[in-house]
Amino acid sequence: MMHRMMALVCVAMCVAMAISVAVVSATPVVVPARLVARTGHQAVVGNVRVTALSATLIRVEPKGPKGFEDRSTFSIVGRDSFTGVPLTVVNQTDASAILSTDFYTIAISQRAPLTPQSPPLVADAVCGDTTVRSETFPHGTRAHNQDGCLQKCLGDKYCRAWVFNTDKSGLFKPNCWPLSSFTGVNSQVSNRVLGCVDPSGCVSLITRITVTGKDGTVLFDQQGGPGPVDNLLHFPSPLSAASYGLTDFPRFFAPAWGPTPIPQGAKVDPALVATNGYDFSNNVNGDTYVFLMGKTLDDYRTSRSELMTLVGPTPVLPDYAFGTWFTWWTAYNETMAKDDIAHWTNNSLPLDIWGLDMNWRRTDNKEDRSYDYPNTDLFADFGEWFSYLKSLNLRTYFNDHPFPVADQTTAKEVAFRWDGLTRYMSKGLTFWWFGRYYLWFVVVGKSRH
Repeated sequence: MMHRMMALVCVAMCVAMAISVAVVSATPVVVPARLVARTGHQAVVGNVRVTALSATLIRVEPKGPKGFEDRSTFSIVGRDSFTGVPLTVVNQTDASAILSTDFYTIAISQRAPLTPQSPPLVADAVCGDTTVRSETFPHGTRAHNQDGCLQKCLGDKYCRAWVFNTDKSGLFKPNCWPLSSFTGVNSQVSNRVLGCVDPSGCVSLITRITVTGKDGTVLFDQQGGPGPVDNLLHFPSPLSAASYGLTDFPRFFAPAWGPTPIPQGAKVDPALVATNGYDFSNNVNGDTYVFLMGKTLDDYRTSRSELMTLVGPTPVLPDYAFGTWFTWWTAYNETMAKDDIAHWTNNSLPLDIWGLDMNWRRTDNKEDRSYDYPNTDLFADFGEWFSYLKSLNLRTYFNDHPFPVADQTTAKEVAFRWDGLTRYMSKGLTFWWFGRYYLWFVVVGKSRH
């Protein structure tokens, strides 16, 4: 079971400059259509598996590098709770299929799987309104040709895909844009091609998903296929939408111990030791869950319940979290802090949580990037300070601007974070306040998410 820590998330996101580039259309590659398997509520057509999880929930999954994924993933933990409804393949062609249940009909279209040897896409390729350029090339760069643009992307740790302008005009203008993310595959600008560092995790081979009700009403229509932005959870408000699509991306397996060091004696594939047991080898873009929201509040509640079953429950906050919190970004010393708390007590004011902001540790010379430099000039002994707060029935926290020492889910980063956070919690710190001021990445192959 994952170790969970209560944290208030203070978000100060630095938004990278976005561009809105797209690619030109071309004829889709024909996919050999073959019904590989059908198991009651499940059918495989071409390189796509469709699962009718319930009368109101559908999974449409492209095949990953290691096949279809039946394990739980970081985002999806309750898939096995659904017994499914019977599913029938009604019709199929080389690049499409129609499937049906007693409750809805599903139409899917697909392209051939991309490989590292695949030519750049010149069909419905990229990018959407929230395309994010690589930090290394915020204004784009210049390349002699498509391969030159690819090489710049390969040499850039933030690059996940690249867009190249095939128009030879504008000799001294940028014609290559390494991208750290993009939202989908909608054509907006001509003379563009898209290349992907990791094809399986870049553009989905599913180009369209359409779900209709038995009366012919279109309930869900995702043209262009799932895009990376669809992995963001924005569940609709009641009765505001007929459906909702959630993409499990990046898709990876999370070990039982979660973001804690690998336990002694645990059996771990040697290939996964470097990633602390996390398995990214079957990642693919486009593994989509379609929720049919219905027309009544009861229908909506059913879909919301299915969402919670699928993604797992959210821990309930402890009662004290709903009490009075106090913190102030100032260089408190112990005498000042105790005097401050005394004012609350003497004036009979309710207080449940009293926390220190970032000044609990030294901040000079980048010392605030580790947990090794508590500010003992202000608080001589934090163990004693925590005991004092406990004697007053107060909880407390430290602010943490956690500068990573390595990419997320690496054994090095997990050990660093675990050691630093638990070191103070073992002395009496109740929890940590997490301030997001640095870039965090989950690395899947060459791609960073």
